[in-house]
Amino acid sequence: MAGENHRIDHIALVIFNAGAYSFSDDLGGFRITSASGAGKLADPFVVTEELESADR
Repeated sequence: MAGENHRIDHIALVIFNAGAYSFSDDLGGFRITSASGAGKLADPFVVTEELESADR
């Protein structure tokens, strides 16, 4: 599913909806690129993300 763009205090926040849940990357450190699924055994949630850095 495509994400929905929201703007809060000059920060672009993208929210992905899958089933009855919403996922966002607002805490930082990674970027969600997609989310899908209904959260059921036959159709689990799949959230794909990119890490900003592999270093800690």
